[in-house]
Amino acid sequence: GPWNFLFTATASTGYFQDRLLTSMTFVWDVRSNSGAWLPQVTYRFTENFSATFGMGVFAGRWHEVDASINPVAPGTNRVGKDADKSFGEPGLSVVRERDEVYMRIRYTF
Repeated sequence: GPWNFLFTATASTGYFQDRLLTSMTFVWDVRSNSGAWLPQVTYRFTENFSATFGMGVFAGRWHEVDASINPVAPGTNRVGKDADKSFGEPGLSVVRERDEVYMRIRYTF
């Protein structure tokens, strides 16, 4: 169907007079059954200098779809049990194997 729901939830808090800031974001795509987890920790050394450490963890799966009768791409010689099936990665499944870790150092003046 044409309907889809994308849920996001974020929780954040500060410790030690907001020198240590933590946040966590969850993303869930209902239709494709895929999602992401995005935690982050920031520490402010001084008023002008801070460092952030975070990561992005993605999840998803392949989905089976019916193959096109007349595809735009050149045809393939498919034979066998699942010759009429194709597979795709909708939603956040496209980046499911691209987990990342990052560190950002910021100086403001």
